[in-house]
Amino acid sequence: MDKIDARKLSPDALKALRSQAMRLRQELGLPWREIARVMGLNTTTVFGWAQRYAA
Repeated sequence: MDKIDARKLSPDALKALRSQAMRLRQELGLPWREIARVMGLNTTTVFGWAQRYAA
């Protein structure tokens, strides 16, 4: 599966992806690496979102 280049997405699309990632973490308790794999995103991107979300 090809990875999504988050840099090329609109702000609304990014917000939707971030929300989905946070839901996967909160509701299913998935690890960040698994969330990145399932969503087709770079692990670094998802880790960055997680750090900003925790702050």
